Amino acid sequence: LRQQMELGSAGVLVKTVSEGPGRDAGVREGDIIVSLDNSPVSNVKEFTRLVEKLPSGKAVPLLLQRPRGPVFLALRIPADNS
Repeated sequence: LRQQMELGSAGVLVKTVSEGPGRDAGVREGDIIVSLDNSPVSNVKEFTRLVEKLPSGKAVPLLLQRPRGPVFLALRIPADNS
């Protein structure tokens, strides 16, 4: 799929979308996450590391690759109410 979209090894394929910030932002199954908060995503480990560093209560840019082209979404991180 990455080769078909000419991405090489960049990005992480979204297989399922559960309830939460991703679904709320518009992430869909089949999207390829290319960058999160302006940092490139090359694999699941990198994506997880970036997610753990996201600021709570803020919106961050999420760049996806879809068959029709790139899409930017605003991913709103829930506020930490602990």
